[in-house]
Amino acid sequence: MGLVVLFGSLALLPYFLVLAVFEATVVSLLLVLFTQLVLVVGTAIVLMYVISRAIQLAGA
Repeated sequence: MGLVVLFGSLALLPYFLVLAVFEATVVSLLLVLFTQLVLVVGTAIVLMYVISRAIQLAGA
């Protein structure tokens, strides 16, 4: 749960900057792409954690 909250909050920060400050600029495109990158990396890390935890529990 903590990993999901961590990466979710990290992704929301640049997204809120796009909504509040940079509405239709090149910077907003870069921030949206960065937000998507953070979400993809966060999803991959959470899935790796879930798989490794399942392997630990199966071996116990």
